[in-house]
Amino acid sequence: ICGHAHRKYVAKLSDFGFALINPSRNEKHQLPGCTRLWSAPESGNPLAVEGLQRTDIFSFGLIVWGVLLNCADPYLFLDRESTGVPSNLGHDEFVNEVKANKSFPDLVILSLAQAHNETYINIVVRATLSLEPSERDLGRAVSELSQDWEDSYSG
Repeated sequence: ICGHAHRKYVAKLSDFGFALINPSRNEKHQLPGCTRLWSAPESGNPLAVEGLQRTDIFSFGLIVWGVLLNCADPYLFLDRESTGVPSNLGHDEFVNEVKANKSFPDLVILSLAQAHNETYINIVVRATLSLEPSERDLGRAVSELSQDWEDSYSG
């Protein structure tokens, strides 16, 4: 939690345990590790710098999902039958399979159906949890989160 020039406080997330320092833009890099529950499906693959950055956007979307549900493991809120993932898988295998599913953003949105603003949730989820890395847009997600926060808590 940090001070801010225009707000009382700003929360910042970081996890530098598996960070790459100054990776070459001309090469692909593989992260030395990850926290599987919070990682993008492609995190284990060699990626260009832009791809590495997009894995962070996916992780941010997962964290937002967990915060909106106020839980440590938001995957528990998914209806396993509606995911299309075999029901006999253990939790880790289920998480890996469901994140790699094209309908994952829709499943997350369904799990958040009780949230106060479905449009806001829809925009944030689709901007961060797209299986297609090029469709992830952290700026759009943060802008939407900031707007909703200001609308909900100003006054």
